[in-house]
Amino acid sequence: MKENFRCLVNGERFLLWQLIISVVSFLIFCSPSFAVPTFCQISELSPSVHSFKVSCTVSELPPNGKFEMRFVDRFAGIEKLSERVFSLRIKDANDQRILPEILGNGIYRFNAGNAAEISFAYEIRLAQVMGASVDPGRYALSTSLSPQVEFILLADILPALCSVNEKKCLEAVVRLKINTPDDWQIATTERESYGAFEIADVQKAVFFLGRMRNQTINVGRLHIQIAIAGERNLSDVQVTLLVGAIAREQAAIMGNTAENNFLVTLMPFPVPITGLRSAALTRGRSVIMLLNPDEDLPRTLKHYQKHLAHEMFHFYLPEAFAVRENFDWFWEGFSRYIGLLTLNRLKLIGLPELLDEMSNEDALYQANPVRETVSLLAASPEKFATAATYDLVYRKGTLVAWLYDLEFRRQSKGQKNVTHVLREMYENYGDSKNEIGNREVLSSLRKSGKFDKFIRDYIEGTKKLDLAETLSPYGLLSDKNPGRQRLSVNPKLSAQQNALLAQFGH
Repeated sequence: MKENFRCLVNGERFLLWQLIISVVSFLIFCSPSFAVPTFCQISELSPSVHSFKVSCTVSELPPNGKFEMRFVDRFAGIEKLSERVFSLRIKDANDQRILPEILGNGIYRFNAGNAAEISFAYEIRLAQVMGASVDPGRYALSTSLSPQVEFILLADILPALCSVNEKKCLEAVVRLKINTPDDWQIATTERESYGAFEIADVQKAVFFLGRMRNQTINVGRLHIQIAIAGERNLSDVQVTLLVGAIAREQAAIMGNTAENNFLVTLMPFPVPITGLRSAALTRGRSVIMLLNPDEDLPRTLKHYQKHLAHEMFHFYLPEAFAVRENFDWFWEGFSRYIGLLTLNRLKLIGLPELLDEMSNEDALYQANPVRETVSLLAASPEKFATAATYDLVYRKGTLVAWLYDLEFRRQSKGQKNVTHVLREMYENYGDSKNEIGNREVLSSLRKSGKFDKFIRDYIEGTKKLDLAETLSPYGLLSDKNPGRQRLSVNPKLSAQQNALLAQFGH
């Protein structure tokens, strides 16, 4: 059965990369050379009609300014996002209106003359999000407002302001004030000063607003704010304990001892849906999670555990990295596997459940029509082009991460595993200006052992994965049932195989 959640983001981290390159990045033309003070205000939130208003004042503009105001138009397969913008008004410091030329796709061109300051205002209407009604999993990918709660992805609603003359975009130093209904709270990792938030990075700024239960827990030097809205059969205590356990385990995996603030949220879908479903996006140090629970509490909890562990690992991969190019096969596939490994290390799932998960991944991979024609490297930049390339990145990426881990444990005689590779990458590239892409990732995977053929066949190439053939050295068996194969442990294990599988709780 196809899994109910699809981790499209954050992190689906190609999402942020695509956003930076194609729509609202401040690198639209080339490196920014101007830094302009920008004060913005979000007001008149209307949950009943799913709308709010935005107004901004931009100061210290370069003279003789011809500018383009660019709103995000397409993101992660969601089209025409710029059509949410209504009643745009632009004025100079003398309150004289500036009429823009509408170029389409969310781009407005205007001449500010010698004005050193402009202001603009518009309304965001969220009632219709193209694509979201077809796939509720997309509801986590764009700003959303419901009667109880709202989350704002700031890069999703603020335009980039670009100089046509200089062919550069202006780097905005943004202060933001949000006016909320009286009984609503705000949760964010952004710093508040004198009634406004000082935005460190517009691309990663997330705000969670609403009627919520809010608390902060400390895990080592990690300060994790947990904001929960709505009712479900999961208790707040269960959520808090799970968030803390996952954060502690994944910080240990990556060797993270730095002090940082994080935000983990949980909210209902903005429209009624049926069935156990979740959708999420990790951006920067914030997780937005939407959950529609099942009446079966154990089933809901297992589903939530799996999705949350995956999503929280995106705090590290790729959100802590300076990404040079798309390598979604790695940051999604390996994050999904590390999420499962996290739960295994916490003894929340055992080896049989891990094998069941891999059986499900393999069944979907085997049904993929492009599995032998498109490599993981080629599929990643085209992830949203077709359902098949999207699925290949996730399914094959997860299987490759698992098989790499098994083989690394075997080659190192149980002394090392995939987490050692990830920790080394984090030490070399995490929270630094050292860029990382496919070359660096593949180099790190190769140097850990004899992996040249593995990488050539399954990552760079299109050789079909055959678990029945591949798993034998590790003491695992595959017997095919109609429509899928079932994985199990060989009853006759060598001492080395027994030691390897004991690391997974066998």
